[in-house]
Parts: sequence; C-alpha cells; structure tokens
Amino acid sequence: MVTDLKPSPLDAAVPGPAWRVLVVDGNSVNQRLWAHMLRRLGHKSLSVADGWEAIDALAVFPADVILMDLDLPDSGGFESALYIREQARHPARPWIIGTTIHPEPEDYDRAMQVGMNDFLLKSGQAEALERALHYAEKSMGGAGRLRAARLSPIAAGPAQAGSPSEARASAIDTV
Repeated sequence: MVTDLKPSPLDAAVPGPAWRVLVVDGNSVNQRLWAHMLRRLGHKSLSVADGWEAIDALAVFPADVILMDLDLPDSGGFESALYIREQARHPARPWIIGTTIHPEPEDYDRAMQVGMNDFLLKSGQAEALERALHYAEKSMGGAGRLRAARLSPIAAGPAQAGSPSEARASAIDTV
C-alpha cells in the first residue's frame, strides 16, 4: 500500500464534527496509514488488531464508523461485524465499512449480509476513504445524525444505484 503524502485538498479544514473511527486491521502499517488519512480528514481514530479487540474497544471508544478488515488474523472481519451488529443497541450503528486489499467476488455480498454498510478496497488513497465517509454521512442524513444514531435507530437500507458500494461491487466482480 502506497500513499502520496504531498499536500492535497484533504489538508483543508473539514466542515462538521470529527467522527470517531475504529480501525480494525491486523497489519500495523495499514493501521498507521488509516490513522494518518483519518487525521488529515479531521477525524479521530483508534486502531486495534483483531475483532476481539474491536469488541472490547467499543466499550470505551463509542465509534461512529468502523473500518473493518475482512481478513483479520484471529477473528475474521465478517464474524466480528456480525457479532457487533448482534450486540449493538441499534442494529444499523455504528456504520461499518468492510476493507480488503484482495477482494473476492463474494466479499461484497457477504459483507452486506453480516450488516456492514459499505465496502472499500484498500488503495492507500485518502480520496477513496473520503468518498466512503461522505457516502456514510449522506446516507445517514448528515454528521449530526451520525452521532444521534446512538440514541434513535435509523434503518440502513440497501446500497442505492450509483452509490460507492455499488461501484466497488462492480469493480470486484471484474477482478
């Protein structure tokens, strides 16, 4: 994974409140890359190495968004996302974005079946992460609604035509 560290439009002030993003990735280099991109986008993050740590972390770091690696070393990302959904007070929150560097054609469908809200290929490009977070905000009616989701459930619907999820799913089908 390679990232371009030269100044970009992402270095500008980000409107709206910072989100709490839990990064669940078994690779420490990926964790640092995600944290760097999130910081540049104006968000706070906490990184953990596996699904069990993610479940424990949610007790002290109530995340708005989770970036969940699908290929976790000790507990898979799919299983962890399903467990988080089953234990959550509100079944559609936090917003879970499945991530992988080696997508399989069935990954997108399986991610949606276990309650993930979106799917992101690990490209190392902050713009792709920014688009996924913007889609999350748009889908939930704005950043304020994202935080409020902990108090009142908002049903998550299927990916809409033209959404980043659908575009990524199409890209995966061609791999």
